[in-house]
Amino acid sequence: MAIENRNIFQALEDYFTGQLDRRFDKDNRFGDVAARYGNELLDMSKAVAGNAGNLSFSGFREAAPDMLDPYIRAAGYFPDMAFAGLLGALGGAEKAIAAGAEILSTGNTEDEKRLARDLLGMAEAAGVNPEGRMLGVLAPYMQQYLKGRIPDYQYAGRSLLEGNLGGVKEAFTETDMLPKALSADVPTKYEGVDVPRQFYSRKGGLSPVASETDTGYYLQDGTFIPFRQAVEKYSPSVRAAEKLPQKKGKYEDLRKWMVDPNKGGANVDELQWTGADEFFSGKTVTKDEIRNYLDERTPIIETTFKESDGTIGREPPTSEEMFEEYLSNNLENELTYYKEEVLPEMILSNEPDVKTADDLNNALQAWRESGYSDDIDLSEYLGTLRRKETINNEALYGGQTEITPLYPVMGKDLKKMASDMGYDAIEDMTDDYYRGMVYLRFDGEDLKWEKYADGDELAEKLGYDAEEMAKDSLQEMAEAEGLYSDPDYFYTQMLGRGDEYYGQGFSEGDTEYSEYFPAGGRQYTEKVYSLSPESPIYDYTQGTNRGGASGRGYLPTVDMESASHFGQDADNITAHARTASYDRAGEFTDESVFLFGEGQSDVGQNIRRQKKSISENLANVLSFDDPKDLEEYAKSIGVSVDELNDIQARERETIKNRLRIRSPEQLTALNNYEQASQNFNDDYNLTLQKQYNEFKEQFERSGDIRANVFREIMNGAPPEAFDDVLKNANKIDTKVNEEKIEAEFRRLFNVRTEDIIYDGVTGQQKLTSQDYKLAPNKENWTKLQDQLFGLYQAYARDVTNHVDGNPYALKFDDETLIAPSVRSGRMHTNNFSDNSEFFLNKYIMENLEELKPTIAKYRFNNDDKFALDRVNEMSGSQQFKDERARDYIKQRFKDTFLQRRTFTPFDGKKMTFMDFEDMATNLNMPSMSEYNKNITTAKIKLDVDQADLKRGDDYKKAFPFETEGSNFFEGTALDQSVNYVNIPPLTEKTNKWIDMTLKNNLYDAIQSGDEWFALPNAEMVTNKTGGKLEGHRGFYEGIAPKRLEKIIKKIDKNAKLEELAINTETDPKLRTREPVLGVRLSPEFIKNAAKKGIPQLGVVGGVGLMDFMVRDNKDGRNDSLLAY
Repeated sequence: MAIENRNIFQALEDYFTGQLDRRFDKDNRFGDVAARYGNELLDMSKAVAGNAGNLSFSGFREAAPDMLDPYIRAAGYFPDMAFAGLLGALGGAEKAIAAGAEILSTGNTEDEKRLARDLLGMAEAAGVNPEGRMLGVLAPYMQQYLKGRIPDYQYAGRSLLEGNLGGVKEAFTETDMLPKALSADVPTKYEGVDVPRQFYSRKGGLSPVASETDTGYYLQDGTFIPFRQAVEKYSPSVRAAEKLPQKKGKYEDLRKWMVDPNKGGANVDELQWTGADEFFSGKTVTKDEIRNYLDERTPIIETTFKESDGTIGREPPTSEEMFEEYLSNNLENELTYYKEEVLPEMILSNEPDVKTADDLNNALQAWRESGYSDDIDLSEYLGTLRRKETINNEALYGGQTEITPLYPVMGKDLKKMASDMGYDAIEDMTDDYYRGMVYLRFDGEDLKWEKYADGDELAEKLGYDAEEMAKDSLQEMAEAEGLYSDPDYFYTQMLGRGDEYYGQGFSEGDTEYSEYFPAGGRQYTEKVYSLSPESPIYDYTQGTNRGGASGRGYLPTVDMESASHFGQDADNITAHARTASYDRAGEFTDESVFLFGEGQSDVGQNIRRQKKSISENLANVLSFDDPKDLEEYAKSIGVSVDELNDIQARERETIKNRLRIRSPEQLTALNNYEQASQNFNDDYNLTLQKQYNEFKEQFERSGDIRANVFREIMNGAPPEAFDDVLKNANKIDTKVNEEKIEAEFRRLFNVRTEDIIYDGVTGQQKLTSQDYKLAPNKENWTKLQDQLFGLYQAYARDVTNHVDGNPYALKFDDETLIAPSVRSGRMHTNNFSDNSEFFLNKYIMENLEELKPTIAKYRFNNDDKFALDRVNEMSGSQQFKDERARDYIKQRFKDTFLQRRTFTPFDGKKMTFMDFEDMATNLNMPSMSEYNKNITTAKIKLDVDQADLKRGDDYKKAFPFETEGSNFFEGTALDQSVNYVNIPPLTEKTNKWIDMTLKNNLYDAIQSGDEWFALPNAEMVTNKTGGKLEGHRGFYEGIAPKRLEKIIKKIDKNAKLEELAINTETDPKLRTREPVLGVRLSPEFIKNAAKKGIPQLGVVGGVGLMDFMVRDNKDGRNDSLLAY
């Protein structure tokens, strides 16, 4: 848990409470904690005091003549000693606070340390340094200021002697905390690096590093960068390029130095996947060219964060829970109010027998004034009472009986009253008035007076429950303030909570798998590590960017269909991880643990499974250690030894061909081939687009003519005046549509050549051989072909005329025109919503006798009679029978020829690019002949260009296992077809992707402020996600810890994995405390991480980070360098 979650008052309360049952650890001794604090400041105080007189004005002393040296030293002695005293006071204060923590603590050394951190943490920015030491704020500045004074004063002295007063002013001009001239003696570059160390500052922009402290870095402008925020994720290849010792050379020579883990530490995957190896191969290249090239193309893996809000497994507090808290906060005050204000008034109003001490005092005063008369009526003050009496009334009671009639209180009753209440005499009641009697009451049951010292006693006697009343009152108030109707308002306003009501529960946000993660986790995040979708392709020979207007090209295509998680991103995913922060269980609840709960590569796991299958299949291929055995086996199956060897080699290759993973170079070649192929396709499509635009333009003109005519008619012009104009405007539509009808008929006829009209299943007459093929010229068609075309043409014209058609395409000549006339003022001759199949009905009726044979041997709907026979048996007029025959012929035509095929009328305005391409390339239409010629020429060119590409080097490199000619073994056991698989980087080996995910999440853990980075145990993973326990054990308790240990050792040689436990709250599938294995993110570990950095790929610390705290943040790589 971060320091800011506890304040000094909470800490003191905790430790004072613990003092009650104080226990001392036998190994604990007073002073062991205090000994750790204040040492640096005290050492600095000693150092300053020991050099008093040599520090202040040292610049003047060095520049001045020797004879002035004693005087300058004397002048500097006092300010130096004052400064030493200040440092000593600060160091002593730090020790005093630590010693106080030992006194206040429960006696355990760890408790003392934690309290000391809490106390000292008040002087430090929260979370910057878990140790919470005052030195974190004061000492770094003092150390740097002390060191900086010498160069500043030297600079001022030289400036003064040179007559440069501006230099003197500059030396003593401070910005925030550090002098401007401080950078005079602080290196701005590290050895071998040509760039300054700098960070983004709180003032905006980059500022150089001026100093390093125990907790972070000071920039030149005074900005302080804590080590946690200074940790950088970097590209090891970019860093290696920056560190190159020579500025220019053969790429292969420079690369050899870069990839050496003891020198450059570059990552081979980056060099391959960025295309650097191919681009620079064989070239003489400069250091800057390599760096710029890599800098533009890394990181090759990008992270998508899917985030949630709240704590897994938690819900917003229920109304009952909030009311309990509301009661806890308000019941005491409400109860007091009821006891002191409400109940007294309520009792006196509802209970006439209850009297107050004032009533008694007034009654006694009246009794005295009456001369102590027994007969004075005191009921005005004390009400009434009952007396037990015995009466004789045989008629009413059957003898003697006791009764308790009601009487007013009289003077004579005072003596019994005093006796009932325990007084010896009446006047004693007056004395008790001043000693605490509050209420009195005559008990009608016991016929005795009772006194009560307070309202609580009386209320209990009378059955009044003040606490229940107070609770009921608070319940009503809570409900009125939104306990049920507006819980958010009640939570924030009535309970005074600063956080949001709904934020107390868990909101999954854009995460997808939170239900499979342990309860109790905060900041649950799903991280998807993907191949960057784009990468700039820079042409250094031309000095320009390739890859379109954006200057972005493409990384090689990858096949990711096996990525089973995060489906919307599946085509790019390399791996994914799921994390959350938990409280450490036990006595360490103030520590937070960053749990790396899942790391997985769906693609990597799938590749491993396929490789395993291939290995098993290869092991099953026959092999012979003894040549004689090989020879005998070959002879037994009737082949030669060479032929058998060839068969076995082919079989092995066939098995291997089930998974051919392309290398980065092959993927680059594939990318080049696909891009070139796409360029040729683009050229072809451009030709098509040009032809399409030209063809469509003429119909847009005729459409404009029709629109103008329609406007004129609507304005009152006579329709007949536009007959010729409309006919001419519509001729081209009609001509193309009629051509399309014939062309579509020819295409459909070829599909129906097996049986056009007659159904062979019924054993009816087959077509003659001449009927199976349409002659190019319609004049040479057979009678059946003419009949079929007539039916299709009529059907197509009906479609053209209907709602989804184009009635303008039916005005070719007067014979084609049908009523109503154009003079009706309508813009088309046919009824636009007419579905009566006018043309089809007309054609059949005009050719009925010739078409009747088509249904002579045809049955409908399992009718036991042929359709024509069924018509002839019908009763009714001949017209009725003819119409029934017409309907059968139409149905026969639709069932056997159309078969759900529809005709799409030509419409120049609605015609799409695909419609045009189909007409121009697939339909033999005279109107399209010129377009067909141009498109065919372009298509031939496309085929030739594509064929040339397949003979090129890129294709051969991308498809290295392709065989010449057809695959003779296709479909057999020796099928030579190749399954090429394009996978993203890092997925082919487990160590690569797990290292990448661990490093990225270790970085995330440091930035989160958590004190631990941990791995789950296998059982908890199994319980939450399913799967096999042994598999999870091998990964989370075997592979992952080993990889993590290697990573942390590279950062800090003293880092180690330790066992601890996390609090998983009430997760029903887990233990309350789950054991995990983690590394403590100590100040020393974080400091080392800040110095070395964490590589996105490859090994940690190939080159020191401080050599490269330098780059600007344009690509987001240095995202840890926060803007202050």
